[in-house]
Amino acid sequence: MASNWNTPNEWIQVDLEQSQMISGVLLNWEWGWKNIYDLQISTDGINWNTITRIDGSPDGKGTTWNNPAGNRQIIRVNFVPVEGRYMKMQGVQNKQGYGYSLYDFKVFTLMKDE
Repeated sequence: MASNWNTPNEWIQVDLEQSQMISGVLLNWEWGWKNIYDLQISTDGINWNTITRIDGSPDGKGTTWNNPAGNRQIIRVNFVPVEGRYMKMQGVQNKQGYGYSLYDFKVFTLMKDE
């Protein structure tokens, strides 16, 4: 998956097809990683709960890896597991002018016995 949006209120969501315990996400950004965005969870795809707001960096909320060229950043954000079927990256503010340029958006869930 690769996608790019250039307005502040853009979003992308993942449908896990059934409710699960979501424990984190991994976002693989090109340039747009300095933007402000919310990570949100929903059980129905209509009502959303913000888990955390990211303002240009995980700011202690996750682990960040940079590529040598400096034009990509991978951000892993872990949080206390929350039940949900949908996970969303909701754009809040485009700070760089590149928009939200995302190569990959992975959602991590707990196994049934964890």
